[in-house]
Amino acid sequence: MLWMLFIIVRIEACEVDTNSSVVECVDLSAFQLLNVTDAHTTLTLEQCTPSEYPIASSVIERIEIICNNTLTSFTFENFSSVHEIVLSQCQLNKLRWQSVFVYDRVPSVDLSECLLDCSCTNGWLVSSSQQHAAYSVAPLLPESFRCSFADCDWGILETMPYVECEPGGKVIIDVNVSAPCTEVYPNRKYFSWHMSDSKYTVSEYVTKEHLQLVIDEVKENQLGTITAVCWHCDFPLMTTIELRVRSQLRARLEDRGDAQLIIVSGWPISPINLTIRWNGDQETHNLSDHSAVTFFDNLVVRPDEGQSLFHRRVFSVFALACSHCPVDHPTGNYTFDICSTVNCFRLHNSIEHIGNHALLMRKRAMHDRVESRRTSRVTEETLLRLEERSSLSSSDYTNQIIPFIDLGTIQIHECIGKGAFGEVYCGSWEKTGERSVAIKSIKADEDVEKEVCTTVALGLFLNFIVTKGDLRSYLRQRAPTSTSYSQFPPALVEEELRHIVRQVC
Repeated sequence: MLWMLFIIVRIEACEVDTNSSVVECVDLSAFQLLNVTDAHTTLTLEQCTPSEYPIASSVIERIEIICNNTLTSFTFENFSSVHEIVLSQCQLNKLRWQSVFVYDRVPSVDLSECLLDCSCTNGWLVSSSQQHAAYSVAPLLPESFRCSFADCDWGILETMPYVECEPGGKVIIDVNVSAPCTEVYPNRKYFSWHMSDSKYTVSEYVTKEHLQLVIDEVKENQLGTITAVCWHCDFPLMTTIELRVRSQLRARLEDRGDAQLIIVSGWPISPINLTIRWNGDQETHNLSDHSAVTFFDNLVVRPDEGQSLFHRRVFSVFALACSHCPVDHPTGNYTFDICSTVNCFRLHNSIEHIGNHALLMRKRAMHDRVESRRTSRVTEETLLRLEERSSLSSSDYTNQIIPFIDLGTIQIHECIGKGAFGEVYCGSWEKTGERSVAIKSIKADEDVEKEVCTTVALGLFLNFIVTKGDLRSYLRQRAPTSTSYSQFPPALVEEELRHIVRQVC
């Protein structure tokens, strides 16, 4: 009877408004006993007292908490959908990063009502862009917060960049901690990687000054990058170690629509030798990490540097195609023999494409649509090319319309002129010499193709340039790939994605 009464009292400590998305509770312990529906996405807490047990929620997106006391570490880490934390009537003058840690999130944290001081404990709030930071937030700071943390010691984690080993061997990884910190968290895992699993015998030994990981009998499939996070450090420090387990090369094919991807894994992975067999013919080339190779004069294998790791390589395979090609492109069954210094792996696949005749029929259909829809001062032929281009993805356009060019190194110097279509720069191209080319930047409007077609001795047309390489590959690499904090590089957050959109526009 007493137990039933206790449950009723705790449930009454929460109020659920059926006409809104808000749930109001005294503290997290009261919220733990509540069944929250998907409609309730905001949690308001009257106290920041800790809960006796870990609490998780996949529904709550916003937490408002009245906090005039210390906020316990890792209170909200299992609220997987939280993107905003508001500390109202806040009396805190220090906030440790562990107190607002949320797995796989970079939440917005409203601290505008807090009485934050300029102690180094708060330095992580404005220094999240520091290298090797394991966690960061988007803080809304008090207007009076004017602090410089230049004299604060963030500390470092020191370890070997990689460990090489054979399957079945014992591996010991040591990380020395030279940083201000508090007491260790004995129940937390300090080491993580995508192939860690409870079925393997792995032990951690942690002190304030030292982290150690011991793998009693390492397996081939434990190959990968290990992340070590110093959970007890004042600054969210992390480091990575490559676990290089000698393993056989494996490969698989993925169809991405505009290209086939060959994904190769293993260690050691370089050099890679590729033999392609088709229709009784075969060709062999060494695959480079930086430049493409061409088989049978028109089948291109190009490295995707944005997805490469020390134990993985990704290559795009596509046929050169364009409307003015003199012959059709080979189709049919292909055999790929991929070899490293350890072993070889064989793949089979059928490659198809749009032939010249199909392109011609597609152009005629496109021509009819353009003619019936609009007119312009440029010719129907120009409109046709523009319409065809706009219907393709950027990778499809690059792979099928632009002739494949081994770019090499280009340097852009000073602006030497301006015209109706853009600016002209002096440039140096390694294939033609110092200051030997003119590079014109032109806007992507309907006159682009007309201008390109009338340019004399055009050497190269650049469709797009991004500082980190191919944009599609960069976005794929930075997409969330797991439920672990150890993804490196970390997934892009909303503000970073908006920044990319603004750059593209």
